[in-house]
Amino acid sequence: MNHYTISDDADWKTDFFSFIKQPLELPNIHGQENCQPLQEWIQGWSQRNLSFKSLLEETFNILFCGGATDTCFPSRHEEEGVIGAFGRAQDCGYEVDDDLIRIFKTKHGNILELRSYGDGVRTFLTMDDGRPIIGGFYRKSMAVSQNKAGEYAAKRLKEKKYL
Repeated sequence: MNHYTISDDADWKTDFFSFIKQPLELPNIHGQENCQPLQEWIQGWSQRNLSFKSLLEETFNILFCGGATDTCFPSRHEEEGVIGAFGRAQDCGYEVDDDLIRIFKTKHGNILELRSYGDGVRTFLTMDDGRPIIGGFYRKSMAVSQNKAGEYAAKRLKEKKYL
């Protein structure tokens, strides 16, 4: 049986460790009163190293409806705005407020439109037992109208029995 110990010297009670000839720091959770720097490091690492789709799935427990990623998927430039919009939406329990989240009426049924204002990206989704299900995306100034993009998203969601 192996036994491991962790030093309790003050030198080891630091938020991050630096290593000789290494540009990155390694976070340290041992002995910390405030883990916020570690949480920020993990979020930053995730944003740099996970695909946007995986990041949304893991961070917000999102499910992508089949075909949703074939639509106007957010560009690298737009990802931060969409992530921020989902964070705010999650904080308010995905409640419709007619600003960040609004009802989008389609012939297939009502879905939700999550707005990312800075970049003009709209995410069309529904909720399934508290879990967001993405049906598609829309970017302002696309060749397809926003109404058509919403209809396509609702159709996808209905075909997969989420509506």
